[in-house]
Amino acid sequence: MKKRSKVEIILIDILSVLIITSALYYLKDDRVKPEDFIQDKYRINCEYRVVQQEKNDNYLAYLGRDNENIYLDIFEDDKFFGGTKILPKNNQKIALYQTSQYVNLIIVYGDNTQMRCSSYTLKVTGNDIEPRIFKQNINNNDYILDIYILDTKYNESFDLYFK
Repeated sequence: MKKRSKVEIILIDILSVLIITSALYYLKDDRVKPEDFIQDKYRINCEYRVVQQEKNDNYLAYLGRDNENIYLDIFEDDKFFGGTKILPKNNQKIALYQTSQYVNLIIVYGDNTQMRCSSYTLKVTGNDIEPRIFKQNINNNDYILDIYILDTKYNESFDLYFK
């Protein structure tokens, strides 16, 4: 049997450490239980309450509120993806997230207690592709929370109309 030189042994040891470190890094799982995450995130805000939750495929969104603001928190495969805070009087009711190079996530959300809209239409256009139109009845809803998952080809405009 051939004896290995010290340089070979050191290189094998370094390579082994790199492989183990890489494996631990990629196997690290940052999944959370969304309900626990929300509860912990808003623990100091005693006025916060979840008013609606919506799931589409592997995306889960929570719409919460306190006396002043509305909060949107999004999870993908039980991993916190992101979110936003808006004032209830703000007319912003749509959020766009590009989750990967293949998916656009569109979330329509808001407070319908004052406006009392009966429906909305979301028109999404893209490059050289037929527009997608989504119509949603929200007549009896105090809050709006809908998740749409589209190909990234739909990236030109996102028009939202309330009735």
